[in-house]
Amino acid sequence: SEEDTANTASQAETISQPSQQSNQHSTSQSKADRVWKLKNADMRILDFSVPAPGRAMNIKMEFTLPDGRKKTVDLPYTPDALKNSRMTIINKCEKYIWLDDLQSTYQNKYFPDFIEQQIKIFDQEHAQSDVNRKPISEFRKPTVEKIGDKFYFIAGPDEIYLLNHNKGFLSPYSHKLTIEEKSDLPVEPIYVGFDRPVFEDDEKKAMELLLKIISKMNTMQDPHFISFPLASFCSHLAGALYTIIVT
Repeated sequence: SEEDTANTASQAETISQPSQQSNQHSTSQSKADRVWKLKNADMRILDFSVPAPGRAMNIKMEFTLPDGRKKTVDLPYTPDALKNSRMTIINKCEKYIWLDDLQSTYQNKYFPDFIEQQIKIFDQEHAQSDVNRKPISEFRKPTVEKIGDKFYFIAGPDEIYLLNHNKGFLSPYSHKLTIEEKSDLPVEPIYVGFDRPVFEDDEKKAMELLLKIISKMNTMQDPHFISFPLASFCSHLAGALYTIIVT
């Protein structure tokens, strides 16, 4: 009868509701307990702090891409920034980034969960060592920087040189730091520049190139002013670079 059919449908609906709620709870629980990771990159948090009084916390992240390039991304710790975090990171890294083992439909939705997870890991790792944490120095272009009482040339994550370290006439002027030597620095240099030049630690070749430049410039000068290029180089050395070379 129609009455029996209606009763049967009502009972089926009543039975299915707890089942659907149970499935939703199970899915929610699995997302909450899940360990998130990236499919095509590695990420670590470099710092999580207040950049200036009155401003929101800032998340400084470093992404290592499959080709070895490293990209640094700063993200304010705000609801809007977290909501759009994946899009921001993709644009900064110039690489499509996605979470492992997750459908495309849910990538943007759960990316903030991944960031929150990494913040928690960072906070746990640094909870006992905040006092001993090294300050971070950020560089956006090749730069000569004084760290402590020594000068360093910083031009990339793997391009850090100690300058004039032996202070001897016959000693090599620069020395490229090893991984261990970089970890011993009193600060953590972070290079975020777009240009990633590679420099050769070859003084003889550098001097040959410099003399070629001077020679070619002299050929373009009036014979009465052929010393101008050399005087110009010396003038610059006596200014900004003098303390680096002599001290």
